Amino acid sequence: MPENIAPGGTGSTSAPHIEFRDVVKSFGDNTVLKNLNFTVGHGERVTLIGPSGSGKTTILRLVMTLEELTGGYIHVAGQPLQYEEKGGRRQRVPDKQRRRTTTQIGMVFQHFNLFPNMTVLENIIEAPST
Repeated sequence: MPENIAPGGTGSTSAPHIEFRDVVKSFGDNTVLKNLNFTVGHGERVTLIGPSGSGKTTILRLVMTLEELTGGYIHVAGQPLQYEEKGGRRQRVPDKQRRRTTTQIGMVFQHFNLFPNMTVLENIIEAPST
């Protein structure tokens, strides 16, 4: 397993910044993700590549908590995102804890729908105020 390089290139090993462990996501009878396991180190850049319907957007939506996990666990900065294991059982993370963890996450959608009559700055300012 490759060593994660800490920020600044010190070469020290660090815990993954994002961890998917045994993640399952189903929409009705259609299981899109089945026992997905992967990690992303702090400062690491990852590209998701695959055909339409392979689960790329679903992975991002799970990290953003826009979708509910069907099974498994996601950790961000060492904190459980939606579910955690306590006493050998899978339990939902309290909403307050989830919100605290999601403040460390940001995403730019592929179709971000900026207002064409506004500058980039005006679009950025407008979004939080609506």
